[in-house]
Order: sequence, then C-alpha cells, then structure tokens
Amino acid sequence: MSMTVHIAMKGITDLEILLTALHELGIKTMRADAGPQQTAHQVLAYADVHARRVKFVRHRNGEIDMVGDSDWRATKDQRFQQRLRQQYSVEAVKKKMLVLRYSLASIERLEDGAIKLVARAWN
Repeated sequence: MSMTVHIAMKGITDLEILLTALHELGIKTMRADAGPQQTAHQVLAYADVHARRVKFVRHRNGEIDMVGDSDWRATKDQRFQQRLRQQYSVEAVKKKMLVLRYSLASIERLEDGAIKLVARAWN
C-alpha cells in the first residue's frame, strides 16, 4: 500500500520556470485547469516522471511541492531532484537576464556538474 508524499522543492516558486525546466529535462508536462480560486495544495500541473504521473501543488508558503506515491522511486531519487533544481535555477537566471536586457552568450556544463552561464549586455 502506498501513501501520498509531498516533496518540498525548496526555492521553487514560479510555475512557468518550473515547467520550462521540466521541458528542458525532456519531461512531458500538462497544466491543470485553474479553478476560479487558487487555494493551497491546488494542483497546478502534472508531469510524467520515470513513467509515473506526478502533481505539482503550491504550498501555503508559496513554494511548489511535487506530489507522488511513497513507492515511487523519484521520491527517493535525490539526483533527479538536484537536476530539476539546477535546471530551474538556470531557467530563472535566463528569465532574469531578459528582464535586465542581457543576452545569453553561452552555457557550459563543467566537470563537477556545475553550469556556467555567460551573459552579454545589449547596447
């Protein structure tokens, strides 16, 4: 018997950036139908991760949680969660660069797994 597990995605608050990050990781997503009122723990989107459908819900503190079954391996997959957080961070920086009128010159994955972004100012 499995239980529902909420995985706190610390620091992830922007649904658009999250959906873009999931897409960049090759994960299929689908937005949930937004009702007339946004409430805590309302399903915002679904994703197919490791052949399982998971939900993304907004927690009361504004962060987005990933919801899955306790027997689902992504609940224990720290590597997947780290990759998602890293890609979310990359997408957040790219979005902020556009707001600040910078362009992305290059993205490089370093040997230690870090990602280096180089931005250029628009003239």
